[in-house]
Amino acid sequence: MPEQNPLEDLILQALKPKGFDKLSQTDQTVYLAQFVAEADRRLSIGLVPLLSEDGMKEHLSMTQNNATPQQWSDFWNKNIEDFPAVISKILADYIKEISAAFNM
Repeated sequence: MPEQNPLEDLILQALKPKGFDKLSQTDQTVYLAQFVAEADRRLSIGLVPLLSEDGMKEHLSMTQNNATPQQWSDFWNKNIEDFPAVISKILADYIKEISAAFNM
């Protein structure tokens, strides 16, 4: 069984009380993929500008070399001051937005 994406877990946890689980499985799959893609996009938009010039070069190299999830985690923690707080804020703002918009 494939490992679930932590973003999927976070989004599902926020949307379940809003009736997300009442959608068909097909609709849940489609919406969840879109919500996760948007969360990834917002994380990138929020994090990349915080990188130093050297961090940007390393980011490019890692992107070109298909870095592992652990390598990415190590990279972000090394290059973004207070990384956990930064991503928590970005994701909390996004979850608040989709929770407000998604109400069944």
